[in-house]
Amino acid sequence: MLCLCIIQCQSYNLPIKSLPKIPKMNVLNQKIWNLTKPATLNYMMGPIVGMIDTFWIGQLGNPTQLAGAGTAEQLFSIFYMMNSFLPTIISPKINHLHNQQNNEKIKQLISCSLILSVMMSLISTTIMLNYSNALLNISLSKQVTIFNEAYDYFVYRSFGMIFTLNNCLIFGIFRGFMKIDKVINIIFKSQIINIVLNPIFMTYIGVKGVAISSVLSDIYVSFHYLKMLYHDKQFTLKMPHFVHDVLLLLKQGIFILHIKF
Repeated sequence: MLCLCIIQCQSYNLPIKSLPKIPKMNVLNQKIWNLTKPATLNYMMGPIVGMIDTFWIGQLGNPTQLAGAGTAEQLFSIFYMMNSFLPTIISPKINHLHNQQNNEKIKQLISCSLILSVMMSLISTTIMLNYSNALLNISLSKQVTIFNEAYDYFVYRSFGMIFTLNNCLIFGIFRGFMKIDKVINIIFKSQIINIVLNPIFMTYIGVKGVAISSVLSDIYVSFHYLKMLYHDKQFTLKMPHFVHDVLLLLKQGIFILHIKF
């Protein structure tokens, strides 16, 4: 648009300086940009890494492994989406409490949400491991050649649910604090680990190696996320309204899931 304006001005022999000045970014816009930029990079990282996983499976494996891993990853994503409502709730709550400098309430909210996330992820992991055959049978028949590949990938990928959900939650926590730059750096390093391990594990143990490398990269992120929260002293064992807070988060989560699905 700017280029068209310049060309039109030149065609009418108008000075470029007569163009309206682009307003400088104000403080609010700068804050929004500083928050949006790393968050956008975080959301872009998942599809990019998925493309890299697909590339290595396609290069070192066969079409059966590629199809099996894709089917299993879709099933894993369904469980993830059903349990990933907490960041949407936590981020604005923490931002509001942070502006009020209510540090004790922030600690209680973070601790409560982390415990709830672990509980949900353990339930999901248990269901995924114990009923993996039945879950995959919904979209695949056991007689289909890709079933075994999908099963191997899904079982190993299931062990990463607790780390994947916690990483998503803690990212939302730091987003509430408006501190995402360090978080993005951790995510970037973890995906470098994933990219390096993918071809190595894929070569020696097949498609399950891609799932294992994803789990290991999620463990790396969880370790550093929890380390940051511990360093900032954002944990507490004093949660006098734990049951009430958990039920409230679940009630709000059901509403978010209703909008998602």
